[in-house]
Amino acid sequence: LEPGPAAGVAMAGFLKVEPGQPFPEHTHGGSELVFVLQGGLKDSHGTVLRCGEQHKMADGTQHSFVALEGPTLIYLFMAEQGVQFDFPFDP
Repeated sequence: LEPGPAAGVAMAGFLKVEPGQPFPEHTHGGSELVFVLQGGLKDSHGTVLRCGEQHKMADGTQHSFVALEGPTLIYLFMAEQGVQFDFPFDP
């Protein structure tokens, strides 16, 4: 998605992860805002997000997460400076 001029160089989009599947460790280059549209997740810091919840992560936050059992996880994200993976990753 193209987030619009107010978002500067941010990237935005949808992420879909099947139940029980992990999303690899990554670092946020700037803050990131996520809004869960379906399903849920639990991140490596113990934060649990479910459908209808949003969460903002600070610049430099590093974490991974796993999609909760139940409906497929789908969330909308906006990352101010993108994310960086420690290894090649093609979502």
